[in-house]
Amino acid sequence: MARPQFLLPMTMQKTPDWRLHFDAFLASRLRAPFVWGVNDCAIFAADAVLAMTGQDPAPAGLRGHRTARQATRTLHRHGELQGIATAALGEPVLTAEPAEGDVVLVRTGKRHALAIANGQGGAFGPAAAGLAVAPLGGPVLCWRVC
Repeated sequence: MARPQFLLPMTMQKTPDWRLHFDAFLASRLRAPFVWGVNDCAIFAADAVLAMTGQDPAPAGLRGHRTARQATRTLHRHGELQGIATAALGEPVLTAEPAEGDVVLVRTGKRHALAIANGQGGAFGPAAAGLAVAPLGGPVLCWRVC
């Protein structure tokens, strides 16, 4: 299946004051629960990249879903999580050491999720009770945000 092209992949470069914006973003999501289309893994990753770079990598239509069923349809239309991230951020690399702020594809139970590497062997992502940090546990697909 051909990967859908939303936009040409952007070179996502962190702004000089990215740390300030990234920390403020994480603080804003500390107690924000997982909500489809508002604070799910794809929206969380896109919003984190937006905070660090000033550029929104989310393709048109990604932010429109409100239920798990709608999210599943959106994912299928856009090439699943890996297709969405690759179309927006370029080709991924396989690494055991993603840098802080890189987008990573992690396994969560039986599914995969997009998360943001914390640079210490873990990744941030949305959970039912708010921001969660999970260990990466080995090599992951990683989209660099430099």
